[in-house]
Amino acid sequence: MRYLFPTAALVALAACSQGSDQPAPQRSPDRAPAGNTPTANLDKPRAAPAPTPTPTGEWARYTNRRFDYAIATPPGFTAEAAPQNNDGRVFRSGTASLRIFGTHNALGQSFASQIAQASKGLSDVSVVNRTATTWRATARDGVGNRVALRLARPDAMRLVTAHFSYPPANDMAQVAEKTLDSLMLLGSTGPLTYRYRPDRLRAVQTTVSLPPDHKTELAATKLLPVARAAKLGHDGCRYGLSGKASTCTAEKEAGLAFALAEQPIDTLRDSFGPKRAKDATLADRTGFRIREGAEGQGADYIFLPAGGRTVIVVRSWRDEKPQTGYQGVLHDLSFATNQGA
Repeated sequence: MRYLFPTAALVALAACSQGSDQPAPQRSPDRAPAGNTPTANLDKPRAAPAPTPTPTGEWARYTNRRFDYAIATPPGFTAEAAPQNNDGRVFRSGTASLRIFGTHNALGQSFASQIAQASKGLSDVSVVNRTATTWRATARDGVGNRVALRLARPDAMRLVTAHFSYPPANDMAQVAEKTLDSLMLLGSTGPLTYRYRPDRLRAVQTTVSLPPDHKTELAATKLLPVARAAKLGHDGCRYGLSGKASTCTAEKEAGLAFALAEQPIDTLRDSFGPKRAKDATLADRTGFRIREGAEGQGADYIFLPAGGRTVIVVRSWRDEKPQTGYQGVLHDLSFATNQGA
């Protein structure tokens, strides 16, 4: 995907990363491995699994819009029939399998309870990583297969589970790891779609105010680092030059926000002077950019045409830590072609 900005905008944004439920071949799926990889062995009746040659081919991406996630599937894995509730899929290669599915948290379980339920019946559970919104572990199941398990909790009401299992005779640890690494969560604002890593970023609902006078506020989705999102609603955050501690709010947090204005882009551009609005291209669409404040404490507003409406991408900074993952989101933005945009 082309990602073109004027030099100043590119430097600023460098500080900060599909609507089908069918697996589709990808030349380079997001954070999915390329090239040759091991695959599962084929079972033989009354005999131990025997090694098979390493397959060649491309990884594919499975996307689920009901629960808004995507994952890469290794070469040689084929999908079973889709379930009627469309919560996910099962992919198999010999005796190895990948199960990926979403669930609603109808009972209001805590994340700890969901983790306990997902790991029930497993032994030798070894936690690889845990954040406020993700959990990852290796284990063995009841028949001795090795298991790689990853949970992602986009919000209190949804859970995405990826379960990769294979016989111990098959050395598929790296394949399992790379498959689970590729799990991404999806979001959309009007016709604009984006993907983000659940271990790094969390999507929260907020508002953004539009320049030049900031009298217009729009509903927005904002990607925040997981650790910062966990502080929302609590005391102890410091915004602005005063350094005074206050309640943490999404509106004041640095992050990457997406909003949709009902006005066409030309109407919005006319509200700025001709010298202030600079041409900018993002997600293969040319619009304009407005910068407020200095890099490190300011914000970039990118306005993109979306039919008769305008998508606004707001990139804000406040003493930001590196490796937020925003650059990957920005490179991966795309516009749906079936929404009149």
